[in-house]
Amino acid sequence: MLGSALVRLGRVTSVALVVTVGTAGCAAAAQGAAAAPGTAATLPAADGLGLAAAPRFFIDDVLSSGAVSGGLLQVRLAATGALVSQPAIAQALAVAPLSSRTFAIARLAGTCGTQLYRATLSAQGSLGGLSRLGPVLRGEAMAMAASADGNAVALAMGSCSKAVPGYLAVLKLGTGTVRRWAPVSVGGSAGGRIALSGGLSLSADGRLLAFTGDTTTAEGTVTGQGVWVLPTTAGAGSVARHGRLVLRARRTGPALDAVILSHSGTSLYLCGVSANPASRVTQIAVYTTSRGRPTGTIASLTAAGPTSGQDALGCPMAADPSGSYLLVPYSLRAAGPPQTGPMVTVAAIDLRTRAVNKITFRLPGSAGMSVADAITIGW
Repeated sequence: MLGSALVRLGRVTSVALVVTVGTAGCAAAAQGAAAAPGTAATLPAADGLGLAAAPRFFIDDVLSSGAVSGGLLQVRLAATGALVSQPAIAQALAVAPLSSRTFAIARLAGTCGTQLYRATLSAQGSLGGLSRLGPVLRGEAMAMAASADGNAVALAMGSCSKAVPGYLAVLKLGTGTVRRWAPVSVGGSAGGRIALSGGLSLSADGRLLAFTGDTTTAEGTVTGQGVWVLPTTAGAGSVARHGRLVLRARRTGPALDAVILSHSGTSLYLCGVSANPASRVTQIAVYTTSRGRPTGTIASLTAAGPTSGQDALGCPMAADPSGSYLLVPYSLRAAGPPQTGPMVTVAAIDLRTRAVNKITFRLPGSAGMSVADAITIGW
């Protein structure tokens, strides 16, 4: 159920929190000064999110708009968003937690490959100790999720050419085996009749994969949108054959930008986004996985306009390993010149009480023309 996405996947770009942002360069966080790369800052004890059992840290992967060589990992305090450390791990494509202190990191391998690594997060927020996981995969990881039991990692793989379809893959860490399903359009590549629109989610036991996407014609024209689930025990082959469309929606309605499976996989949390020039509304609702029936609304989050600069944000929400909390970035706006970096607002939601706590912090700035326009989170 833990996930992280690298970039917008079609319409939009998913223990400690994991964040992926698009930007260039890096600067001090708005709340708290940055520590030197590879070091940890002095950590406050207060839990600013008001969630006693919530993870203490999150990790972000900072990328420039259109970057092709991976990004810069950063560790931040979940209480405030303050920068704690900058791990010396280059070319990071995506990151997802395997446990409270270990993470899967996808990095570029050669000119068109992805290698997964395991890394360990210390009690003070330093990330290191890389070890390889599985074989090199063809293509570049555009999204990644890990099961809460730490035994499986799912990836959405973009091809090296727009004319070549992308594919979904699941790596079983115990055996090192990889199972693939194709075709699917990932990051604008060619691919069947499904185009991914957000990150990935795995059930706690890794047996069920879920994702949102657009339905398309053979020519790539969008005809609708929906939520799919795919049993990871299914034989390798066609996404359309092995996947099941749980929920279908009109292409003109709220954008279905993310889905998170519950621990058991019997229900899912779906994020829909509606925007006009004055405001942007992010709504989280619960549906049954078996029939796609709505069973309630978790939260409705409103960001005031202008909204034109937030199109790429999507809804990169993620759940913590216990399945008790959701973390949802819902507002990203410029707060000065590119050198200062934009401000992002994130809502932490207690799924048992529906209580919502919010934090706002500054993303890294840019020395060039590119600025942060997307952020994805796994917790």
